[in-house]
Amino acid sequence: MKICMLTTDYLPNIGGVAAHVFNLSRALTQMGHQVAVINPVAADDSTVHRTDDDGFPVYRVGVNQHDWRYRNKIFRKLLSSKAALRGIQQAKQELGEFDVIHQQDYQDTTYAAARASEDCPWIWTNHTSRFMRDSQRRLKMKFVARAYGRVSGIIAVSPEREAGVRNILPEKPIVCISNGVDTAAFTHETPSPRARYNLHDDDFVVLCPSRMTEKKGVLFLANAVAPIVNTAPEVPWKFLFLGSTDAVNTNSDYIAAIKTALAPFESSGTVRYLGNLPLNRMPEINRLADIVMMPSLTEGMSLSALEGMASCCAMVVSRVGGLPDVVRHEDTGLLVPATDSQAIVEALVRLARDRSLMQELACNAQTLVRTQYSWKIIAKETLNFYEFIKKQDK
Repeated sequence: MKICMLTTDYLPNIGGVAAHVFNLSRALTQMGHQVAVINPVAADDSTVHRTDDDGFPVYRVGVNQHDWRYRNKIFRKLLSSKAALRGIQQAKQELGEFDVIHQQDYQDTTYAAARASEDCPWIWTNHTSRFMRDSQRRLKMKFVARAYGRVSGIIAVSPEREAGVRNILPEKPIVCISNGVDTAAFTHETPSPRARYNLHDDDFVVLCPSRMTEKKGVLFLANAVAPIVNTAPEVPWKFLFLGSTDAVNTNSDYIAAIKTALAPFESSGTVRYLGNLPLNRMPEINRLADIVMMPSLTEGMSLSALEGMASCCAMVVSRVGGLPDVVRHEDTGLLVPATDSQAIVEALVRLARDRSLMQELACNAQTLVRTQYSWKIIAKETLNFYEFIKKQDK
């Protein structure tokens, strides 16, 4: 099968969607299918650049950011779709016709996907929390329903998003297929790289892998650090934060607020910032951690959570979105209310003082993701949906 992945969010961007597209494309390629990623990107011109990414081609298509229309959100989506259509056309010339168009962003390339679906089925994966926010606006949802009126089938990455899509497109085939994780790369069975990061074996390391934007709630963890250290001063705490560098999907003001809250702990090394790391660095970063803490305000099926679980880390996460579907309270981790810094304090201190519970939760979590959330399993489920939609379209 020939599959066209269509997305404005792809590597080297940090975050779950970019990693999802890469990992799913690689898994499908390894299964013997042909995948091409079409990735409209801000550029100085409209050139199409082809590269090869672990066995499949990526067509990065320039969206001219100097065009006056680029400053307008609606026009920018149109420019992205026109760029995507150029990329699809070049990919077709080189690879032949596609069997499936799989849109992985939300609205940015919808026009392009609709145009391309004249020749083959159009699948849309609903990843984004932006959709959940928009779902509270009736007029917005009427527009979304019309924009996706020709879609052949929809994949939602969490039950919450599945329910949201069913409300506006109830007649469409919809399936819930989670994010996945590379269980060969994310494991506890390789030596810990702590020495390379100037960490000691007895350090108690809490990793926050979330990028620093409001919806990830990182400030609530930052505000919890002082009471955590004061409550359990006997614990050699180390807090590692990612997503701490300005990027297209971080927020500079929010980063500044977090760093202000954490400033008293930087000189002692209790808090460290590791910046925006590429996907291939994440396995070793997770190996540093005892606990992965995600204080999200909204979340789909978090790739970062699955990576932490596969790495045999204890999980402490907000009870939001798709997180409770994998981080099951008192079984594969601990759930805390969103926006509740005191609950974060209590959960982290509890696990620091009860290492047997921490290890039990971590082992349960790793078993769960290895048996249900490997990318091979997710790719097979996705392929089955492709085949179902193709039969429906005949």
